[in-house]
Amino acid sequence: MKYMKKGTAMLLAGSILIMPSLTPVSAVADDSSGVNHTTTGNLETIDRMMEKKVRAQLQLSAEQWKLLSSKSAKFGDNQVTVWDLTFAEDGNQLDNRLDVQMDLDGTLYSYDHLQKRIAIGSITEAEAAKRAEAFLQANAPESEGQWAVVHHGYIAGDKGYSFVYEREINGVRVLDDQAILVVDNSGEVKSFSLTQWTTGDFPAVEKAISQEKAQDLYKNALDLRVDYYKPYGNSFQPLYHAIWKSPNTTGDGAPFRQGLLLDAYTGQRLLANGQPAGDLRVPTDTLVPPPASAQAERAVSMTQAEAEQVAHSSGVLPAGSTLKNAENLNDLNFWKLQYTTSNGSDLQITVGSKNGNIRYSYLTPYPKADGPRLSDDQLKQKAIEWLNKLVPNRTESYVLRYEPDAFSQPDAASFRFLRTYQGLPTDDEYLYLQLQPQTGEVVEYVDAYMPVRNESKYPSVQSLITPEQAKQAYAAAYPLHLSYYRPVVGGPIRLVYAQDNFLFSRLDAQTGKILPAIPDLPPRMQGHWAESALQLFSERSLLGDAGDGTDPDKALTRGELVTLLTDFTTSPHSPKDFPYLDVDPYSWLSTRVASALGQGWIASDTEFRPNDTITREEAASILARVLTHAGQNGVTSLTPNYADTADISPWALANVSLLQEKGLMNGDEGLFHPKQNITLAEMCTILVNLTKLTHHI
Repeated sequence: MKYMKKGTAMLLAGSILIMPSLTPVSAVADDSSGVNHTTTGNLETIDRMMEKKVRAQLQLSAEQWKLLSSKSAKFGDNQVTVWDLTFAEDGNQLDNRLDVQMDLDGTLYSYDHLQKRIAIGSITEAEAAKRAEAFLQANAPESEGQWAVVHHGYIAGDKGYSFVYEREINGVRVLDDQAILVVDNSGEVKSFSLTQWTTGDFPAVEKAISQEKAQDLYKNALDLRVDYYKPYGNSFQPLYHAIWKSPNTTGDGAPFRQGLLLDAYTGQRLLANGQPAGDLRVPTDTLVPPPASAQAERAVSMTQAEAEQVAHSSGVLPAGSTLKNAENLNDLNFWKLQYTTSNGSDLQITVGSKNGNIRYSYLTPYPKADGPRLSDDQLKQKAIEWLNKLVPNRTESYVLRYEPDAFSQPDAASFRFLRTYQGLPTDDEYLYLQLQPQTGEVVEYVDAYMPVRNESKYPSVQSLITPEQAKQAYAAAYPLHLSYYRPVVGGPIRLVYAQDNFLFSRLDAQTGKILPAIPDLPPRMQGHWAESALQLFSERSLLGDAGDGTDPDKALTRGELVTLLTDFTTSPHSPKDFPYLDVDPYSWLSTRVASALGQGWIASDTEFRPNDTITREEAASILARVLTHAGQNGVTSLTPNYADTADISPWALANVSLLQEKGLMNGDEGLFHPKQNITLAEMCTILVNLTKLTHHI
């Protein structure tokens, strides 16, 4: 099994991991000859040989990395024999572990470095790309074929950059033959995986239809919708995006493919399993206007009794349910009601205390229903009826948009209603509704977090390009490429035209230009003293954590600072025992606050004050806890050396001193300015400098 030609790799990005299983050293396994071996015979010898190969190729010393397990396994369609080996630093697999797959010839199939502590760093995508290419150069044997970039970008969940290479033979791509790497924020290759390796008879390309004809068929197949969408920060833009029924659910053994496939000989559109696709156009959006009986928002919050009455009249509360707890969250303008149903399920309902709309409803566990599933049309009608019951006092229209998975799940039917403004749906402001498919009863309902609407954030829709112009722009930006494709395991290799990179891309409905994954640095940040730090945060799509992310000198709020900090250093956590009454527990902010709380970076209290600005000395206290968490809390003096040290609050002196000694907050011309608000530029710079002290949090 060969997969890389040295010196010919071209960069790309994405991320899928092949996770080797953890098992003890095998007692019996087979080698490439199909002969069984025992640990007292040839297998034990092969285990030792494979351990030496892996250690030599990946430079793993026996003193640092202890072998925990080794076993043989099969890889890919052609069932190549590989060895799964697991190493742990100092034998502790919980803190630092390596999982490796390699064949007897020394070809690396997967590499996964699992660490308990999260890596942080200021490496850029360009630097990470060089690390990824160097890893491939060091670990890939000479072989037929080359590799071409098909994806690259920052993956927030992996805290690193992802690069995906796709194999080429004579300039024709082999779909799904991919090498995928993730380089973490510290610059270390975190994972590598080879997805598959296609072998067999590759069809001739001479009789394929022309690229021009394929492009025309592709353009005509596009179904575009235009929505208000927030691509980078809090400002909405009218954007076109492609939508169609997923071709992935048909055919056993078909790879997961999100893009367009055309038979290269006939031009016929194909499903993922290679069968004719038929009509994959999505039904038009269903407009649901506000009820005629909608009432205006009241000035005074409703009482508990009134909130309970709303819950009963909504229809989601089963007969015989008992109220277990009621909580009035005044700051958030809703009542939180918890019930126990007659069959012992827990039901939580939140009621808007001024508008009388249901904000949230969740039944767990919900009883399974017998009988036939309702038809798609019946479930759709039920969903619209529930919208009007749950949100009776709304002023906006909604659109019900077809979702590919709405009717494909056996135990649920899911719907998403998008709010509209100036006749356009707003993608980030929606209601989510999940129904039991046999009865149409509500299982879960969520009114997704919506900030206070600012009409200035919604550009006019008077000057939008036409759908036909948008199709032309899409087709030009994402051309088809001739490709080899095996739609079914063991089946023949097909020649297709493919476009699989653009479904999540969006096109500016005013300019006709594709929005880049990474926006250009806003004008006010270009030439700023903190430009390099701001550029890194822009590259990682983190500037939107601070308002619209365009003003480097913006005073951060407490919520924005915690969001920047956690998104840069760690991962969001689901709130558990969440103490803050002034943070919506169902909002995106709650996961960031919960993460900071779990790390011990902020204090547990009933109030977090997310919209209050935060001073430099207050920020220093949070950052000092981050340094302590990272083992960087050594300090020679508890009193900082600034000309305005006397202005620093006594409780903040030691924290500011620590930040000064570590070089993270150096002040301005000898002044610390403790009472001034910390800015976006200052916080980004501090976090970048933090990576010079430690690579793990």
